[in-house]
Amino acid sequence: MSALIPPLPTGPADPSGAAPGFDPRRTLRLRTECARQFGRRGTLVLLIVMLVLPLAMAAAMKAGRSDMVFEGDVLGRLATDSAENFTMVCLFVGAQLFLVVVVAYLFGDALTRESSWGYLRVLATVPVPRTRLLLIKAAALSVLVTAGVLVYAVASYLIGLVFFGPGPLSPVAGEGVTGAAGLGRLAIMVAFILVYLTWIAALALLLSTVSHDNTAVAITGTVMITIGFHVLGGLGMLGRLRAVLPSRNYAAWLDAARVEFDPTNMLWGVFLSLLYATALTAAAVVAINVREIRR
Repeated sequence: MSALIPPLPTGPADPSGAAPGFDPRRTLRLRTECARQFGRRGTLVLLIVMLVLPLAMAAAMKAGRSDMVFEGDVLGRLATDSAENFTMVCLFVGAQLFLVVVVAYLFGDALTRESSWGYLRVLATVPVPRTRLLLIKAAALSVLVTAGVLVYAVASYLIGLVFFGPGPLSPVAGEGVTGAAGLGRLAIMVAFILVYLTWIAALALLLSTVSHDNTAVAITGTVMITIGFHVLGGLGMLGRLRAVLPSRNYAAWLDAARVEFDPTNMLWGVFLSLLYATALTAAAVVAINVREIRR
C-alpha cells in the first residue's frame, strides 16, 4: 500500500510560497498572449479596416481624376501616378493619425481591459510576475501592430497596382526612384514608421498602467499627447528644443523617396523614438510594480 503513495518533496521550501519547481519565467508565454490578442474580435475589425481604408482612398482618388476633385491636391496627384506613390501617400495618412489611433487603442487597452474585467488582480499576483505580465503584453501587441502595418502597406501597394499601375517612387518635387529600388525604399519607410510608433505604444502602455480600468483615458490621452507634440514641433519659438521632441522627425521617412537619400533625419528619428520608448516603458514597469491592484 505504501508503494502507491508518492513520496513527499524534499528540500527547502520556497519562501514565496510557490510550488516546488515553479519558474515565473515560464508563465504567460508570448505565444499564448499572441494567440489571445489575435483571437480578439477587435483585432479582426482592425485588420479589415487596414484593407478597406486603402481601397476607399484609391476609389476616391480614381473618381477624383475625372471630376477634378483631387486635381488641386499635390498628394492626390502624386498618389495617382503609380502604386509606389499611392503606397507612400497611404503611409503618410496612416502615420499622421490612423496608425496612431490603432496603436493607442491596442496598447491603451492592454491593462485597463484586464482591470475592468477583474482579471488583473489574479494575473499580477500568482503565478505571473507583474513586470513579466506587462512586457509580455507589450511584446504580443508589438507583434500585432507589426503585422497590421505590414498588411496595411502591402494592401496599399496591391490596390495601387490595380488602380494606378506600376511606376517610379517620386518625391513631391524632383526625380524619383524606379524599379526594385523603389520597393526597397518603401520597405525602409515602413520600417521607420514601425520604429516611430514604439514611443506612442510605450506612452499608451504607461497610461494603461496608471488609468486603472478607464480605457478611454488611456486611449484619448495617448492621441491628445501625440497631437500636442506635433503642435509643439511646429512652434518656432521653441527653437532647438523642437529637435528633441519625439514627433519632430515623424515624416523623415519621406526622404527615402529621393534619388539621393540622406538618412540623417531618419536616424535621428529612430534614436529619439527608441529613447522615449525605453524611458516610457521603464516608467510603466515601475508603475505596475507600485500600483495597488484592487480588482
